[in-house]
This record gives sequence, C-alpha cells and structure tokens, in this order.
Amino acid sequence: NINSELVKNKICDCIDTKKFINSEYIIDFENNLADFIGCKHVVSTNSGTSALQLCLLSLELPRGSIVVIPNVTFWATYEAVKLSGYRVLVVDVNDDYQLDLNLLKEASKSYDIKAVLTVHLYGYISNDYLDLKMHCESKNIKLIEDSSHVLGSKFNDEYILKNSYLSGVSLYPTKILGSNGNAGFVTTNDDYLAKTLKILRDNGRDGNRYEHYKIGGNFVMNSIQAIYSNEYLRNFDETLKKLYYINKIYEEAFTNLKFIKYLKVNSCTPNGYMAILKCKNAEYIYKELKNRGICVNRIYNKTITDQPGFDKDDFTYLNGKGYELSSSVINLPIYYDLEPNEQKYIIEQVKELDKIKVMIVGLGRMGQLHLKELKKNNNYEIIGFIDPYLTKFNELLKINNYKTAKELGVDLAIISSSTESHYDCIINCLNNNINFLVEKPALISIEQHYKINILLEHKNLKCCV
Repeated sequence: NINSELVKNKICDCIDTKKFINSEYIIDFENNLADFIGCKHVVSTNSGTSALQLCLLSLELPRGSIVVIPNVTFWATYEAVKLSGYRVLVVDVNDDYQLDLNLLKEASKSYDIKAVLTVHLYGYISNDYLDLKMHCESKNIKLIEDSSHVLGSKFNDEYILKNSYLSGVSLYPTKILGSNGNAGFVTTNDDYLAKTLKILRDNGRDGNRYEHYKIGGNFVMNSIQAIYSNEYLRNFDETLKKLYYINKIYEEAFTNLKFIKYLKVNSCTPNGYMAILKCKNAEYIYKELKNRGICVNRIYNKTITDQPGFDKDDFTYLNGKGYELSSSVINLPIYYDLEPNEQKYIIEQVKELDKIKVMIVGLGRMGQLHLKELKKNNNYEIIGFIDPYLTKFNELLKINNYKTAKELGVDLAIISSSTESHYDCIINCLNNNINFLVEKPALISIEQHYKINILLEHKNLKCCV
C-alpha cells in the first residue's frame, strides 16, 4: 500500500535539492516512528548491523568486555559485538528460541558479563523478558535488545520497543517494515544515550563538520531510505492487523498437531512477521512442502557456534538446545497478500504430514505383527522396510539402506530382525539420526550395551526396547 507517486515525487525533490543526508526527510521519519512506537528517541542508521554496533559503542564499555548473545540468531548479532572490540559469550536458547535465562544466570557466576544483547527472534518475546531485565539490573549488566523481528509485537499490550533501554532494529527489505535497501534504527528513552548515538553514527561529530569527539563510524541513513520507510509507516497499522489475523488462523489450525508444533509464546502478541513450525524431521518436511508448491524456508537452521566464521576462542555456555531447535525450524509463508485459499492449502498439507514415519527392519513373524498393528494406527505412516532376505513384500517399498530411509523422512525404525543383527541396525540408526524400537533381547553382550549407551549420550533420539 505504498503511494508510489508520492514517494517518486519526494525522491525527485530530494535529488533536485541534493538533500541526501541530515535532511528533514530523516528527521520526519524518526519523529513519526518514535510516535508510532511510543518511545522518546529514534536514531536512524544505514543498516541493522550498524544499529546494533551503535548500541554497543554507546555503552562505552572497556575494550574486551564480555557481551552475551544467544546461540540462535542472525550473524549480524555476533558480528556487531566483534566489530565493537568486545568478547562474545554465546549462551544457548530455551524452547521458544529465546535466550535461556537460567543458563545466563549460571554463566554470570563464572564470567564478568558487562552487557547482554538479547534477540527477540521470529517476532516473539520471551516469557522471561521481565525477569531478564531484573537480572541485568541486579547485576549491573547493560541490556541491549536486537528487535529486528519484533517491530509491531506487543508485550503487556504495549509495543516492545516502547520501554527498551537500547534496541537495534533492521529495516532490510525482507523485514516487516522493510526499506528499499539497507537501513535500520535505534530506540532509547535516555537523552544522553540518544545524543551519544547521534554523535557516534556520524564519525564522532556533533554539529561541526570538522570537529570529532568520539571514535564512531559512518552509520547515517540516507534520505531516500527515509522517504520510502516513512511512506510505508503510514499504513503499517493495516499491515500488522492483517498479519496478526493470518498468524491467528495458523495458531488455531495447528493447535492439535501431534508431532509437528507451531511456535506460540504466551507472554506476547506477535507481529506476524514469521510463522514457525518445529519438527524433528525438519529437512524432510521442508522438502515435502516445497514439492507440494509451498514456499517454505529454514531461517537460522544453523547456530552461531556452528557457523564456519565463529571464533573458537570466544566463550560459550551451551546445553545443546540451540542445535536441537535450529535443526527443527521451518518457516511457513506469512505475508500481507496471502490469500485465504492459499493458507487453507498450506494448513491441509502440514496436517497431512503430521505423522510419525516408520520403517520395519526385518519382516519375519514379529516384523509382520508390528506392521499389522501400525496399519491400525492413524498416527503412523509406513514408509517401507529393510530386509536383506526379501526383494518385495506386498505393497511396501523396499529401502536399500538407512541413508535412503532418512532421505525418505523416516522418523522411527522398528528393529525386529535377528538378535545378532541388532547392534549393526542400531548403529545405522544412530549414524542417520533415526529413532528406534528394538525387539528383546536388544543386544548379545554387555559391551554392546555400553557402546550404544555412549553413542546415545550425544544424540537427541528416542531408544526403546
């Protein structure tokens, strides 16, 4: 709902008058955005990364200070801390993809933390948000919020950005209030911080072009970005209402899913920026939905500590939850122009895939008994079987190996082959991240039990006998 003609006219005026930076267009945008959010100051920047870096620099912490970030976020969160000259402590996330407060409290006992850069991921705000603020206040830790996903999200019926000490936000084109290029902003209610931020974003200057008071950077927004973003902001309420409605339909439709879960955080009213599924076999579900013509994505399906550019000398305080959750994420389509029939089709396809995909290993007497019972249960989808002695069995697909089984989306293997073969079958399941149920006796020696137990300690898998 951008008024293209109005935007074009203002951009032409900007070009004619050469008011590319430090213009009334930028001031107007900052004032309008501050009014919308309800905060005292908005300081515009040329990117979301710049906004986060400005937040960090404005604190004027000693070089090498430790700053906490969550393990699931965009690379810029980590990057901003490193570029600001601070040490990073990566702390894992909780079940809602938000910074784990309990882990942070534990880490505070071992590390001298000066700041926390929390991330409101996927449009949601942590149930522990107020406790996080209290913890930081009690420990004299500065709290910065990466709010790039939550512009328009509410906490206690107010926009989350209204009461932030410092928040950095990206206006990258794919964001909920996307600009026509790289852009961002910082919010604060602190007058001194606002003044410091404005000095730092303009190479440390404060009015006089050739007097520099601080080491800052060239982080100013240009007028064309401000013109476009300001026009977008005029209809932002309408955008939020539509996305809220679409997200609510997803929430209600997916309430009774059994194995796939739709992300919902009770403490907030999300802006509908992202619609998140959590499922164990995410890669398979993702490919299946793609094959059915649905434009799904997997945003942040790799943790910060798993990125090739992560500095191994940085500190970590992890429990594996970040890896588990990033491996399970799928993003469903959610955008202003999503038609009701399109959303209905998406919901139907997700529900159809909400089953445990199982294969039988060994189709002797016990294997056939398991097969008979599985066919009675609508919670299971039988993918096929592995059996070196059979080339076919009724209508079932013969699967040649465990790697292929995983590619076919198998969640569970029921191992009913000979006892002597169980150990190799279990190892193959573990190597391919397949849960398993094995007939008794499970193994033929204590040594095999010990080896399997050691391997299971490092796997997030279900093992049943």
